Amino acid sequence: MSTKKLVINFYPDSDIKNLEPAVEKYQEIWRREGKRIVKIMEKVSGLKFKESFINAIVFQAKFPSQSSPLCLKADYPDERKVSFLIHELTHRLLAGNGIKPQQEKFKSEEEKRLAVHKILYLILYDIWVELYGEKFAKESVKSEINIPGTGVYKKAWRWALSLSKKERKEKFLSL
Repeated sequence: MSTKKLVINFYPDSDIKNLEPAVEKYQEIWRREGKRIVKIMEKVSGLKFKESFINAIVFQAKFPSQSSPLCLKADYPDERKVSFLIHELTHRLLAGNGIKPQQEKFKSEEEKRLAVHKILYLILYDIWVELYGEKFAKESVKSEINIPGTGVYKKAWRWALSLSKKERKEKFLSL
């Protein structure tokens, strides 16, 4: 079974700030690792990317990266750029396949984000482990939970990692 190629085009948000080095780093990561990243993401999730290309904007701001539109922070340390890229692509993979929290009425946007990240984290840790090992996955989790203003990440990671790999997989498959 062959994995279709996913093309990501990386663009700086503007020419005002010096974003080219970060754009080049993301391009290098994708050139070097993109095919393998997609293969492992699809293997771990059992899903296929519905998209064949994505445009990614590299930006400088206080808020974290986001998946749709794909916006990636320029100032993440180089070793974390790949983990955040995979985080956002996993959101895209799930959304493209219609995997989202049950149509509940959430009391707040934070509650909705928590539900979305609980689903994401059922597979993200195992994707990171398969790609780059346990140490990388643990460092990536630590990096995410230390982003200011992202208490949702901490709660969702605490919940997901309280489950065994087998339990995470079973919960994900039940979706």
